[in-house]
Amino acid sequence: MGRTDTEQKQAVQILALQLAGLRYRHIAALFDKVARGDELPLGLPSGLECYTKELTAHEEQATSLLGACHRLGIHVLPFVSPSYPDAFHCLAFDRPLLLYAKGNLALTTASPRLAIIGTRHPDEEGKKRTYELARRHAEAGATLLSGLARGCDALAHQACLDAGGKGIPIVATGLDEVYPREHQALQEALLRQGGLILSEYPPFTPINKYQLIARDRLQAALAERVIVTECGAKSGTLHTVRFARKYQKPVEALRYETYTEASLGNHYLLTSHLAEEYSE
Repeated sequence: MGRTDTEQKQAVQILALQLAGLRYRHIAALFDKVARGDELPLGLPSGLECYTKELTAHEEQATSLLGACHRLGIHVLPFVSPSYPDAFHCLAFDRPLLLYAKGNLALTTASPRLAIIGTRHPDEEGKKRTYELARRHAEAGATLLSGLARGCDALAHQACLDAGGKGIPIVATGLDEVYPREHQALQEALLRQGGLILSEYPPFTPINKYQLIARDRLQAALAERVIVTECGAKSGTLHTVRFARKYQKPVEALRYETYTEASLGNHYLLTSHLAEEYSE
């Protein structure tokens, strides 16, 4: 996928303003004509003209970062690009200003797109059911989403690979890194099989817990359906469920005959009517 000169310029400007510390909404309004609205014709500097100092100060660093993206095979999509995934526009001012991608962007419009998620520490029944469920859906042609975390996420994507399917991990680091590191081979295999890796962070961005939670909103926004295979009562999986409900995405959870510590979150979701019982 090539980058137009306009998109390249927009990416440099947005990244420079981010590096300068401007707030999200402020930057978005500078590039979004609908958000900005009509300005009074006072003959005064407006829009980006007001930020010449910030743009000049950070343009070199922004250009360097985007050059690194090019060398690493990372596509950079400003939120105003025609190639930016429509699914993220539902986030309004919570959408990434810049989206970093490796792989097949056409998958963002493939259907169905299923987020198959769960605990990092599934029990044996949870492992078995996660793998089998993910494999069935991948064989049926679904595109599978996850955060590439340990446990259920990794099992779902391994099942996707084994079924010859396509996967979209959405990650919480720059795309020069793989987190967790032991999933590098899994991520590379997904890309070789026609998958897509997405992040809202530029290269050289380290991991932190807030980014892991922020990543969950992107999973929920891109998914057409969210399936919780197994999660505990305090699992981070519940963040994705909350985002999915906010964006009015269908949420389902597997029912277990006997609940363990690893699956108590499923019991909570079903009895609280925050998720429907999973059905094919």
